[in-house]
Amino acid sequence: MTDAVHRHWCRGAGFLMALIFLGGCSIASPPVHFYTLSAMTPAAGEKRISPLRVVVGPIRVPGYLDRPQMVVRSAENQIRIVEYHRWADSPADSISLELAENLGVLLHSDHVYIHNLEAAPPPDYQVLIHLRRFEGGPDARVRLEAYWTIRVPGRPQLARRGKTVAEEAIRGKAQGDQVYPAMVDALSRGVKTLSREIAAAMMTMQKAAGS
Repeated sequence: MTDAVHRHWCRGAGFLMALIFLGGCSIASPPVHFYTLSAMTPAAGEKRISPLRVVVGPIRVPGYLDRPQMVVRSAENQIRIVEYHRWADSPADSISLELAENLGVLLHSDHVYIHNLEAAPPPDYQVLIHLRRFEGGPDARVRLEAYWTIRVPGRPQLARRGKTVAEEAIRGKAQGDQVYPAMVDALSRGVKTLSREIAAAMMTMQKAAGS
């Protein structure tokens, strides 16, 4: 190869590489959307007068859910990771926050704290959660499945255990990316069901302790 031909080939190769680079840069990635769960809203004028102290957590999350991306189950043994629709916090933190807010409303207490995130006085109850499912499904529904334990610190014999399974419809006729906000709304309703069942068990424990 002569020097002139070599220089010409190098210029052509460099030009081609520049075109490839510019072409790659011009392909924009889809925007990433971030979501939070929505908690219960207290009734207007409601007073939180209960002195009950509760700590929420820790919450155990299986590895396939312990990620920022939302998860959709496409078949019984197959899941899909939704790359561009993500939780603003980790799933465990998101659920802890909503559960604490909901329990505060349901128990009429301003003394509901999140384990390891807030300084808390010695609680009357601690809620432990083992999350098994928290995902969308192929049938336009979401599924939450969780085992929970309500502990009385220093009195392990009084612990109460339960399991919550909540299935909620994804409302509306949204298609494509618009499905995910509706999916988050349905998952929020699932956490509200979990909150109600835990609050009901806690109030039963309170009545039993007072009798």
